[in-house]
Amino acid sequence: MKSSAISEKHEREREEWARRGVGGTVSAIDPRTRAITIRQHQRDGAKNLNIEAAKGASFLRYAPDSVKFSDAKTSSFEELRVGDELRALGKKSEDGERVTAETVVFGSFRMAGGTIKSIDPKGEILIDDLPTRKPLTVVINSDSQLKRVPPRLAEMLSRVGAGGMGPGGRPGAGSGPQGTLPERRVPGGGPGRVGPNGSDVAQMVERMPLIGVTDLKPGDFVLVSSTKGTDPTRVTAITLVAGAEAILAARGGGGGPDMNIGLASDIFDFGIGMPSN
Repeated sequence: MKSSAISEKHEREREEWARRGVGGTVSAIDPRTRAITIRQHQRDGAKNLNIEAAKGASFLRYAPDSVKFSDAKTSSFEELRVGDELRALGKKSEDGERVTAETVVFGSFRMAGGTIKSIDPKGEILIDDLPTRKPLTVVINSDSQLKRVPPRLAEMLSRVGAGGMGPGGRPGAGSGPQGTLPERRVPGGGPGRVGPNGSDVAQMVERMPLIGVTDLKPGDFVLVSSTKGTDPTRVTAITLVAGAEAILAARGGGGGPDMNIGLASDIFDFGIGMPSN
């Protein structure tokens, strides 16, 4: 197949996934009915979505240490686990509460974070991983996305975590690559502001500019998303965000990085690949 035809095919697949695809974290599985419930994190909070596999639906599982769709392996409903990240392509019900899936792609992902201890010339980064309290090697490859929280956004997040507000009694504002912190309401619909939810953080990270390995340095605090590989002491980064202590502080109300605060898929989008990858 010519390269132009391949590009056109990938573009059609991207458009189809954008139009008919859904994604979230598997929160429940019913082996009897083969029904799957996923949790989706949105700006106005989390919601459940029911996934029903159509007759003859294909199941694919992301390979260890890879988020490329091309590396995904044929799988089955039985291999699904609660906590997996899932993407499904199918027909949505009129009420938007259910999807009949033709293709289901899923994988087990890991969130890590800690202070960079060293960076070697090959692009491997050694961190003190806070969740495990053990050294962790983070491998950076051509598919890894590296980003840094801009100073202005870090200051704004720190103020939110400490309960502070921006000038004039309002939170700091921004747009474009440095991101914004969208306003959220406290439960009950009253006015107020709380720490950013997963959707907020995902949007902020998405708008951050890409950086290179040479822009990282020992002492940086980083958050890393990866697949769960075969070696627990090494991960291949999907997304790495430096200066991320401000994100955790904002979510936890200050006090510095705490990896027990919401370290699930809602911290930022894992960026798992679709069929065009």
